Amino acid sequence: MIRFDKLTLKSQEALQAAQQHAQEKNNPQVAPEHLLWALTDQKDGVVLPILQKLGVNLQSFARDLATGVAKLPKVQGQAELYLSPGLNSVLENAFKEADHFKDEYVSAEHLLIALATSKGEEAGRLLQSHGV
Repeated sequence: MIRFDKLTLKSQEALQAAQQHAQEKNNPQVAPEHLLWALTDQKDGVVLPILQKLGVNLQSFARDLATGVAKLPKVQGQAELYLSPGLNSVLENAFKEADHFKDEYVSAEHLLIALATSKGEEAGRLLQSHGV
């Protein structure tokens, strides 16, 4: 069970934005790609500067991420939105990362590490293909 009260404000905002993005794109589940999009969309967040420091071409990255989101399943009408199994796994791994660093709260950095190391997830492959 994910403890949302143990997420930093930025992490909570990113999850809310991910849900909103999934809804706008008519995706029935919130996927790791939505969370990655939300984290990179935070203008005052830490993820964009991290990606820049790692030498990621942000335009190419954003284009590839948009392509990944466009491939996600879509539904018409009002559907109940839920977290995908992949995103649940990413969140669990983010909590493990926070524990590893002895942090009380899960921050955007923990989410990024969990996304980058997620096995079998398009978001992880995308980050790795861009050198993260």
